[in-house]
Amino acid sequence: MHKFILNIYYRNNHIEFDMTKVNTVYIGNNTNSTIPIPSESISKKELKITKKNTLLNIDCLSGNGLIFKGKSVKNAKSGNCDVFSFGKEFSVVAIPIIYDNDKNNIIQVDISNKNLIYIGSSKKNTIYINNRLISSVHCCIEKDSQNNFIIKDLDSRNGVFANSKPVKATVLDKNTVINIVGIKIKVLNNILYIDPKGFDIEFRGLNSFNNTDISSIRNSYKKEISKKSIILFKRSPRIIPTYEKGVITIEDPPQISITPTISWFQVLIMPLVTTSIFVVMISMGGSMRYLYMSGTLAIVGILGALVNYFSQVKKHKKDCISRKEKYYAYLESLKTDFENIKKTYIGTILKNYPKVDECINFIKNLDKNLWERTPDDFDFLNIMIGNGILDFPYEIIAPEQKVFEEKDDLISNAVTLKDNFKSINNLPITLNIKKSGTIGLTGDRNISFDILKSMIIQISSLHSYDEVKIVCLYSEKESEKWEWIRWLPHSWNNERTIRYISNSKESSKVILNDVYDIIYRRKNQNSDNLTPLPYYIVFISDLKLIKNTPVYDYLIYNNEH
Repeated sequence: MHKFILNIYYRNNHIEFDMTKVNTVYIGNNTNSTIPIPSESISKKELKITKKNTLLNIDCLSGNGLIFKGKSVKNAKSGNCDVFSFGKEFSVVAIPIIYDNDKNNIIQVDISNKNLIYIGSSKKNTIYINNRLISSVHCCIEKDSQNNFIIKDLDSRNGVFANSKPVKATVLDKNTVINIVGIKIKVLNNILYIDPKGFDIEFRGLNSFNNTDISSIRNSYKKEISKKSIILFKRSPRIIPTYEKGVITIEDPPQISITPTISWFQVLIMPLVTTSIFVVMISMGGSMRYLYMSGTLAIVGILGALVNYFSQVKKHKKDCISRKEKYYAYLESLKTDFENIKKTYIGTILKNYPKVDECINFIKNLDKNLWERTPDDFDFLNIMIGNGILDFPYEIIAPEQKVFEEKDDLISNAVTLKDNFKSINNLPITLNIKKSGTIGLTGDRNISFDILKSMIIQISSLHSYDEVKIVCLYSEKESEKWEWIRWLPHSWNNERTIRYISNSKESSKVILNDVYDIIYRRKNQNSDNLTPLPYYIVFISDLKLIKNTPVYDYLIYNNEH
């Protein structure tokens, strides 16, 4: 019988949920959910997960979407250790562990006389775990002077959790349960208990690890790089940050109320007519009291009209002030939304296109971002070449001033808001090498080389050597500038018999013949017009080295095969 364990990580918390006896679970920020997650980044109904054979069908029920195998999707089929993330900004990470429970046995190891135990996915460790989500040297268990066993996280990719909380170091007492990417560890009476969750686990002798620290282990890995064709480094699962695009329409301001006016003709006409009638009546022998009555009525009429007019003026002013206040508050709320969109967009762009210094650190520290891009990623071989201006991710539509209407300051403010967020300065400008074909770089030689160096560092740090090869042909007088490339694993052919760097006609011929053979085979075998791996990026600083060679036309005129 297969066991289904779902590990969920959010805000330094870990949830382990056993789905073995449950066919469908719901995840959301709701106590009625099967797996409630009290986080603002989660909707009340976020995910529906259903078992089918040995897979999990994942359906997103909110507008947040999910990231699966580096892509933003609405649903996915997940197998064992297929990492996916969800929620706003994809801040919640889930790792399903699926295994045959009939073949899973708790392992017991006597560690009473052991002082130092290393755990990781490299076979050099004391305890080797065949799990791609575990770092090469993930953690260690060390005995202190009081014979307490302490587990320490050694800067692993996915961390060490003790009783569902992340730790850098903690004592392994009888109440402590350790979780490493779903694998449970506990120490009791000098016995190490391991629940392998179906993963292969092997044990190595400890003598080679006595008095050895993590840096020396990693140094030994680096030495083996120069001896073997396989580099001892496992690429981490990549979660690509994304941003949304769309259209935002700024609503028109409320209609302006009509400015009150007063017609003196209408105000005076009735009192004058009434008074005239009474004057005629008096001249014909009527009583003077009619004149008094007419005067009184005229005055009352005029005062009533004036009171009504000034009341309307006051109301109009109040309406205008209220209109401005409400629309300014609306524009201010939009500005806040735009600022948040801008912040997310900038963070996403800078994360996807790291600076050269960051790329160098990826290499130095064997960082989890090293070689993170795969051919299926949207930014594969998309390289930053400088900084510039990018459009705001949303198209903003503002109201327009009507030609025959009086200018409205509120509309002007809306247009100003739109213009302020039309574009964003100082963001990476990229070049898609895969789609660009042959590229020429002109200008100052030193500046041009700095740009090339930046491109090569990005290519070699963000793309794996088995998916991208770097070929460099340069003149002998520039050798000093190019020699550093020989240390990149991307500069070797797959058999590690030819290094793809040359400063002479003879060695260039050997390299170009090898590249031409590959191009020729691909041209004749690739009926689906799909580019096989690896990609070859050829940098040429001296055209004389490729002239009159079979590969010349391919390099100069296209980038196929």
